[in-house]
Amino acid sequence: MKIFNSENSFEDKVNFVDENNIFIGYDLKQQCCEQAYYYITDEIIKPEVFNRKNIKDYSENNEILKDYIFDIENGITDIADGIVIKLTSEGKKDLFLHLYNIHNGYYAHSYLIKNNDVIIDEDKL
Repeated sequence: MKIFNSENSFEDKVNFVDENNIFIGYDLKQQCCEQAYYYITDEIIKPEVFNRKNIKDYSENNEILKDYIFDIENGITDIADGIVIKLTSEGKKDLFLHLYNIHNGYYAHSYLIKNNDVIIDEDKL
């Protein structure tokens, strides 16, 4: 799996793609005082807990992530303020991509999950 960031004055997005061409896109454009971002951990952790504790985030380690693929058949879970997608790699512990948006109910951020050209899920957090 690879992570591609687009951070400029017009668009703030992050895209994830694995070797099976599973694509996950997430809009990070700041609108007001909401907190929208992502992290990858080895367990499902609510955003408010992750932000308060010193938990290992694998999202900055492309060497570890390169062999992982998304488990979109069994591995998509809704959590408070976000969604979690399971990552698997043969012989390695599972990892979990968390997309989240902590806000007052007004400022939403869109995500899209595709398998090649087939949309698996799209919604707003």
